[in-house]
Parts: sequence; structure tokens; C-alpha cells
Amino acid sequence: MRASEQKGACEKNHSELRQLLPKGSVSFDELVERDMAVCMSHVNSSPRASLCGASPTALFKAMFGEAGRELLDAYGVEEVPGDRLALRPIVLNVERDRRGEGPLRFL
Repeated sequence: MRASEQKGACEKNHSELRQLLPKGSVSFDELVERDMAVCMSHVNSSPRASLCGASPTALFKAMFGEAGRELLDAYGVEEVPGDRLALRPIVLNVERDRRGEGPLRFL
């Protein structure tokens, strides 16, 4: 078994995901598939120093071209522009409001 510090890339996504969904802040039972796609869109649109300033989404699309775009579309993951990028829980309620859904209740 490996220690968490040995899984750098995975831990980076985990820490960014926890910025969006802090432990104990929301019941995961309330989250729908689209909520998780929004989370992954924001987490993977964040530029990374380890990727020379590129985001994982941009790099994935550059590497896999049209097939990569189709796969991201199938999962509902999109590249979030920098001016809309937010790693805070409120981003979920903003997106839910755009979809005409009720807000999440943060604990």
C-alpha cells in the first residue's frame, strides 16, 4: 500500500475536489451526475504547474483530438473559461440555478 504523498496527481485532484466539496459540507446523496460533471469540469480546467500551465482538460483535448472531445462531451465535462473557474462550493448552486434545479443544502 502506498502513502498518500506517493500519489501526487491523484492527491492534487482530490484536494481540488475537496475545495469544491469540503468534507462534511454537503451530503453526497444530494449530488446528481451533472453536479459531478460540473465539479470535474472546474477541477480539470484549473491550470497546473506540472503541465506547464495547461489544464488537464486542454491537454487531454490536444492529445486525443476529436475522440477526446467526444469522450469529455459524453461525460458532460467541459473546459471552464478562466473567468468562470471557481473551486468553491457555491459554483454547484450557480450551475444548478442555470439548469432550473434547486440549490444544494450545505451542512
